[in-house]
Amino acid sequence: MSTLETIRNLELIEFERDGKFIFFHPETLCFFRVNKPAAGLIRDARQGEGNDELCRKYDIGPDQLEQALTPIPRTIERQGRPLSKTDPGSLLKRPGVLPKAVLMVNNYCNLKCTYCYEHQTVFTKKAIDMPERVARMAIDKIYDAFEGVGTWMFIGGEPTLSDDILEFSCRYATEVAQRNGACKPSFGMISNGVKMTPRLFDIIHQFEIQVTFSLDGPKKVNDLVRIRHDDSGTFDAVVANIHRYRQVFPEKAQVECTVTQAHRDAGLSLTEVLDFCANDLGVEEPHIAAAGLPANNPLNPYRNGSGMQEDFVAAAEASMDTLLNGNEGPRKGGKLDVVSSMVHRLAHRDPKPIMCPAGMSQIVVDAFGDIYPCWMFAGNAEHVMGNILRDQVRGPRALQVINRIEDNSKIKNHVCSTCYARSVCSACVGNNHNATGKIEDPSPEFCNTVRGTLRVVVERLAAASGQQMAAAVSAIPDAEIC
Repeated sequence: MSTLETIRNLELIEFERDGKFIFFHPETLCFFRVNKPAAGLIRDARQGEGNDELCRKYDIGPDQLEQALTPIPRTIERQGRPLSKTDPGSLLKRPGVLPKAVLMVNNYCNLKCTYCYEHQTVFTKKAIDMPERVARMAIDKIYDAFEGVGTWMFIGGEPTLSDDILEFSCRYATEVAQRNGACKPSFGMISNGVKMTPRLFDIIHQFEIQVTFSLDGPKKVNDLVRIRHDDSGTFDAVVANIHRYRQVFPEKAQVECTVTQAHRDAGLSLTEVLDFCANDLGVEEPHIAAAGLPANNPLNPYRNGSGMQEDFVAAAEASMDTLLNGNEGPRKGGKLDVVSSMVHRLAHRDPKPIMCPAGMSQIVVDAFGDIYPCWMFAGNAEHVMGNILRDQVRGPRALQVINRIEDNSKIKNHVCSTCYARSVCSACVGNNHNATGKIEDPSPEFCNTVRGTLRVVVERLAAASGQQMAAAVSAIPDAEIC
């Protein structure tokens, strides 16, 4: 195949920013900055003009034409790692270390957050703490199925309300790992951060539990949606506990913010949320995600053309300012973790074949012993993989659920397979299910947000100096968002 034919057959996405032209190859994450004449030449070549036409139009000879077109396919061939050749298989089907095992230590909560999906699922059952025998069986069977566990994570409900089972699970998982000769696990917890007793802090300190606090931004928005059962706000209590936690583990504290229409109603931009997390909480890279809600839900963040997509893109611009300029830039604020993840994947040409860890690199056991690919499916019969008290981790029903998720890879999914952001997107099959009713159907608004964010990242990286790009990459830990 000639170079001209190769160029025509390549999937190249053209971006332009401030008179600079970039061609992006979604399959391998290679991108190329070219000048205006070169961009016109490549564009015309891709639109079907022949060698003679191109030579006449750009007043160049055949050798010069070949020299102008060759670098793109040559670089892609030598440097690219195609998404289609990465392994999209579930780690739950094979031996090895399981990256994350999750215990839902209860199914009740001290809050009634207005957008919480668990009101229709988890909270409809009788409120219980996970019995010790369920935790013991989950830990035993997961260690029997895998060579080790990277992280044991605790959620609910609200895990801080069940400190007995939290302490038991940390201690027993440590003992079993040591007995099996497995790697020592780390521990994590996602909490609303409202009630954290001295005993709980002792447990956190003893087992070095990394805590991700759920807080949706400054008081004026958080206290609209993250409320107690008496309708009072939670902001003051959570912020106090974040600072208390950071005194013990300053580098471990994380914050996740769920974005809803309440942010728009409060007149709060996502960039302001980023800067609040960085400057007021000391968390420079919060996880900010739009709530996966049905289109008719009044809190749907994309409801009625709210401008949320544009707001995410603006936050991506601010994040790139921080990454590229660091302490030397005019902006002192946070950065979106999704932006950092995209920069990391682009820099290392590391495409992501799966949507999210659900059923691929994590397994979840709820307080009743039911097994799920993700906590967002707890209480949903369609996605239950068995029960830990009677079933094996890789039982027939588990494999049936995993197969469906595995078949929903970026290459096979009817939406993702043609999207230029597919190799970097961190979608959430739980949000897909909540928003559209199917794990295979992401919301169009979410997809547009990801594409807009990627465009900003590619354009800004392409315009950056080598020193800026190196600084941006070195500032990002080798971690994947969830």
